[in-house]
Amino acid sequence: MNKPFYKAANAVIKMYAWRQEHASEKCPAHSKSEIHLVCKALNDIALSAAYAAHADEAIEILQLTSDWPMGKSPEFFPLESAGVPA
Repeated sequence: MNKPFYKAANAVIKMYAWRQEHASEKCPAHSKSEIHLVCKALNDIALSAAYAAHADEAIEILQLTSDWPMGKSPEFFPLESAGVPA
């Protein structure tokens, strides 16, 4: 099953991880402002998913944006279904 919004969210999470690897004193890793920025980007993707009638993806992405600032580490979204294809 095609999950374009999970793919976009994964790209944002991957960029966040890259930015944390290249953090500096000026831009420290895992700062509140960095987490806020990435959550805003993910929220925009979730809103687009909802508008495009991808409710499941929208809900999961929105859940991540509320959990992340509370300390839950992000995980990549699955791009393939674990179910048996028809």
